[in-house]
Amino acid sequence: MEAHPHPEWFAEGVFTYRDNPFISPEHVMAIEARSGDVRWWKVFGEGEWGEASGLAWYNYEVVDALPEGAKLVAVGVDFGFTRSPTAVVGVWKLGQDLYMRELLYRHNLRLEELGVFLRQYREASYIVADSAEPDLIAALRRQYNVPVVPSRKLELKASFAMINAVRVRVVAGSNNLLNEAYKLCWEGDRLLGVDDHALDAMRYALHAVMQK
Repeated sequence: MEAHPHPEWFAEGVFTYRDNPFISPEHVMAIEARSGDVRWWKVFGEGEWGEASGLAWYNYEVVDALPEGAKLVAVGVDFGFTRSPTAVVGVWKLGQDLYMRELLYRHNLRLEELGVFLRQYREASYIVADSAEPDLIAALRRQYNVPVVPSRKLELKASFAMINAVRVRVVAGSNNLLNEAYKLCWEGDRLLGVDDHALDAMRYALHAVMQK
């Protein structure tokens, strides 16, 4: 087996986020925001082996970049505009591997701006948006020629079970998506977490890819 390019990271046998020279300040903040969750912190903060308790989405790894040859297969859209951010997440595929990248996460976005933004991703097999907003979907199709379709609704437990069934790769720089992933967790049948906009956009796109 090839030697690790940075053996000094493992000199003491424990590797944590503090040892990662590529981690962003936003990613550090997302991790440290959950330091009060003892079981979670032992795994992600202190590098101990174990299972993070209650995370809604956990089956992913962070990679530096999209690989050459990856094909854009789906784009998910979660509408926000004013009170909440509008989030857009893309899904690429190479062989059997899926890659996620956050494309947009903005407050106070006008429909016109969103329409212009989405037009650059029309080569995707699917552009999928929250089915709870049929008027916005119709406007994007009619006014901006974006072939967006409504998302397939799943009960939340079933949705997260589906996306956790396959390990995906998140491209570095998808800071809001990663922040939400670190904070959104289950308490019984309730989801706890302040934000899930990028995660919703990702779920819509993955549903389209996995249920085709």
